[in-house]
Amino acid sequence: MTTLPRLGLGALLAAAAVCADAHVTIADPKAQAGSYHKVTLQVPHGCAGSATVALAVHVPPAFLVAKPAVKPGWSVRVEKTRLDKPAVLHGRSINETTSVIRWEGGAVPGDFFDEFSLHGRIADGAKGKLAFRVVQTCEKGEVDWNGPADSATPAPTLEVSPADAGHGHHHH
Repeated sequence: MTTLPRLGLGALLAAAAVCADAHVTIADPKAQAGSYHKVTLQVPHGCAGSATVALAVHVPPAFLVAKPAVKPGWSVRVEKTRLDKPAVLHGRSINETTSVIRWEGGAVPGDFFDEFSLHGRIADGAKGKLAFRVVQTCEKGEVDWNGPADSATPAPTLEVSPADAGHGHHHH
């Protein structure tokens, strides 16, 4: 009888490993500070065969005024937060920015992939890696993609380089 619990635990661990094996990534993971950039999150699978039914993207503060792409069959909610220091975009003072974008109501079968996109402006002084925490909710289970690059659940990251001197805004 002790074989069944071990087998059950082994199957659970194997399922978790399969779920974490292919990570959520950003399709175009490099951008410049001060530019507009489309971030397309590639979700390669569900959770151990279970369909993805919601995706929440926690937008880093240096990715300003993020807007979600419309996704047929899904509803989208946008949460905003107040900026510690206002940003000036196109001569306008911006006091709040998008903090979380949540798509829900659709379904991506566990053995299919899909993409979820958002567009925003990278802050002028941003540099290094901007981590986008992604919470993938499935019919059975959830994966919080918020860890470091070498973890089982790494957060998707956008590598930001300094803006080119002498160039204006770069639009994507």
